[in-house]
Amino acid sequence: MNNSGLSSGPYWSSITCYKQDENRSWYKPFFCETLYVERKDPLAEQIAHFAAVIRGEAEPLVSARDGLQNLRVTEAVVEAARSGSVIATV
Repeated sequence: MNNSGLSSGPYWSSITCYKQDENRSWYKPFFCETLYVERKDPLAEQIAHFAAVIRGEAEPLVSARDGLQNLRVTEAVVEAARSGSVIATV
């Protein structure tokens, strides 16, 4: 274990976040915070959440409207790459 109480290894990652308040200055210290995140398979997490939504145990993270717009944008990117043209997504 490391000093945070979390096991170190391939399943944990950390990121260090540096912040300042609104009165930024080269002469004021940064606030430094290390965040620990457990690494998980994103597809497995997405499928588990989808199943929980179907069972009524969770709310969707994305609305149907946002999902449809995402699909439109993805299809437009593919078409633009194929044709070399700008594709509208409206």
